[in-house]
Amino acid sequence: MTIDKIIGLILSIVSLIAITCILFRKKEPFFNFREIMKDHLCLFSNCKSQYFIFYVLPLFLGVGISLLFSANTAFFSHLGVVLSIILSMLLALLAILTGYDFSIFEDNEQRNTAETTVKQTINAILFCCIIGIVLLLIGFIVIATSGKDFEWIPFDINVCKIVISACTYYLFIVVLLNLLLIIKNMSKIIEAKMLIERNGK
Repeated sequence: MTIDKIIGLILSIVSLIAITCILFRKKEPFFNFREIMKDHLCLFSNCKSQYFIFYVLPLFLGVGISLLFSANTAFFSHLGVVLSIILSMLLALLAILTGYDFSIFEDNEQRNTAETTVKQTINAILFCCIIGIVLLLIGFIVIATSGKDFEWIPFDINVCKIVISACTYYLFIVVLLNLLLIIKNMSKIIEAKMLIERNGK
């Protein structure tokens, strides 16, 4: 391994670890990933089986697909387009939810339920955005390194491809499942608002 490869590898690994530690540290003032992850995982605290559906089964599915079909540059190119559409949609939903008017609910219990649902939906959107950005970063790296010589890596490059493919498939499946959760919550929010408006007429 040449000296420039060693320096580049060290700088990349150290920078990645430093950024991850800073973003996941407690009471991070800029963007607290820890709180977002914690609040999102608490969403299923009353139904533990949902953890298995949302996070364990997708892992098995991702590993299985990666063993059958390794993700290539064409896949990541298409994934980038899909993720751009999904992130745009999620940010548009986030803009709608931040301006949601809770004063239409006269009953305190209904208002608290609506506030909880909106908060959970916002948190799920942020969670999906984080995963989407990670997937985009992985895709950019894979596309940038395609066709390069990796003989200097001291282990089998095919193992790396399988691991990256499994992580990519897993994270993308998690995003899709959480999109279903967001859609469900949005339908509940819209139905509640329509019901209040109908009763007010």
